[in-house]
Amino acid sequence: MFDTLAAKLADGVKVRIVVSHPANRGAIGSGGYSQIKSLNEISDVLRKRLEVVTGSLPQAKAAMCANLQLASSRYSDGATWADGKPYAQHHKLVSVDGSAFYIGSKNLYPSWLQDFGYIVESPTAAGQVKSKLLDPQWTYSRTAATYDYTRGICQD
Repeated sequence: MFDTLAAKLADGVKVRIVVSHPANRGAIGSGGYSQIKSLNEISDVLRKRLEVVTGSLPQAKAAMCANLQLASSRYSDGATWADGKPYAQHHKLVSVDGSAFYIGSKNLYPSWLQDFGYIVESPTAAGQVKSKLLDPQWTYSRTAATYDYTRGICQD
């Protein structure tokens, strides 16, 4: 997945990644959904993969700054749920070019969990996912972004 994302970023494709807040961390079965300590764990891997694809660290950084949006999920103007707990996101969703998407439980890390999901190839359905879920989610999540090419946020 990271190699594919790196190749797309290098080609100038706009990529948005929204994950559970790293503070919503926990061992399996604890109720925590995040398996990372920082969004840097994602951007560091992407940068390394991009460096391989582009041939240089400056080109890798430039591709990320020009094409990446990376943030933890938020569902309101607040940084946490009303009870003060960090936001969690359990669903996995990959949307592609406004024409198809995957939604399910498949994680991007090795796991013993049974996974289930659907691949939907429908521009109409993909448009509904974008307008009803992804766009509203980004409205709030963008305030937590470590990368956002639309606002010039580029964490190095």
